[in-house]
Amino acid sequence: MNIFQKIKEKIKPEDFKDETNRKIAEQLYMKLEKKEPNINKLIDEFDEETQNHITMVMATDYEIENVDKAVDDILTKYERERLENKKQKILKQLEIEQNSETKNQLGKELSNVIIALAQIK
Repeated sequence: MNIFQKIKEKIKPEDFKDETNRKIAEQLYMKLEKKEPNINKLIDEFDEETQNHITMVMATDYEIENVDKAVDDILTKYERERLENKKQKILKQLEIEQNSETKNQLGKELSNVIIALAQIK
């Protein structure tokens, strides 16, 4: 599985909170799906503000020595954050929920989230 496939499996463009990053991800995923990985051509398709954002990100030296490990670490961190957010959302719902059947279902969801969090390395 290549790096793009690994990332695409875990992170969808709509998962990005920042609108600019979401827009970049949508275009990047579309190009990579079509096997058109020309990054310079992709950058040219964006407005100047988005081009500057991409350039700033690409210009930063992250000192990555092992790309596969870096991708795995980022995906693990993303999954942990996603599960933590889901846990907090369920806890808030449990506080206000009146229906016992719904509370029971939320409790099961919470248990599954907690188990998933414990299984993350």
